[in-house]
Amino acid sequence: MRPAKRLPRAGAAAWGLYLVLVSVGDAQGLSYYADRTLGRLLSIAPEELAAARAQLLSAGVLAYEPPLYQVLGLEVAP
Repeated sequence: MRPAKRLPRAGAAAWGLYLVLVSVGDAQGLSYYADRTLGRLLSIAPEELAAARAQLLSAGVLAYEPPLYQVLGLEVAP
């Protein structure tokens, strides 16, 4: 049996962003979706998107260098 993955604390908008990026990313987790498109898909304002992105960056599950996003793996609990 595999150990459970620990999910870093983040708000609903942050995890919504993570799930969208997982869904649209390529095999390496890369996505070039524009912030405007992501905001529209998630129905959130630009400020909310920036806050969601910041939460994921600080949790270490996302890399971002405009306009490129990369979803990083979730840590496996020991």
